[in-house]
Amino acid sequence: MTLKYGELTIIYNNNLETVVNTFFSWLNNEELKKEPTKYIFLFDDGIIYDETTIKDFNFEFLNSCLNLMPAYFHREKFVRIYFRKGNKEIKTEKTDFDNLFMSYPKYDSSVHIKSVYNEIYYCHKNLEKKYVFCIKRIPSTDHMPRFQFAYDTTEFTKEEVSYIIHHIFNECIK
Repeated sequence: MTLKYGELTIIYNNNLETVVNTFFSWLNNEELKKEPTKYIFLFDDGIIYDETTIKDFNFEFLNSCLNLMPAYFHREKFVRIYFRKGNKEIKTEKTDFDNLFMSYPKYDSSVHIKSVYNEIYYCHKNLEKKYVFCIKRIPSTDHMPRFQFAYDTTEFTKEEVSYIIHHIFNECIK
């Protein structure tokens, strides 16, 4: 497994503040999804993508009514399915992220921000569970949330990772 890393910044239009989001911010909870105005992906090798460079790879996503993140996704023409690790009984723990991000120099293991967007996906390969993709919120504002992500380069290209993340935030979470 060869993990590579990157960061995502989502920029929201401040004028699109809703009553519900204002209420949640008063309660010190994460805001509900707003309509983003821009996505910026920065990969650990210095490559930058934004939504104008994202291609459609036609992955299929299974949304869940119990969680904002898709329960699983897969490529249209491939058999391998990527399952969400967290569920109602077992939520993704800080140590899982620490293990996946341990070789990423920008990762701060002392900071763990709870977020509905923190998630790890895995697949079954050679009778074992293999973590292949994860996303984790890092310190940021609600108007410009930031995330770090890790992905297995034997499973995904940078373009596919950008597509997956963009699809999750743009289509699945509505």
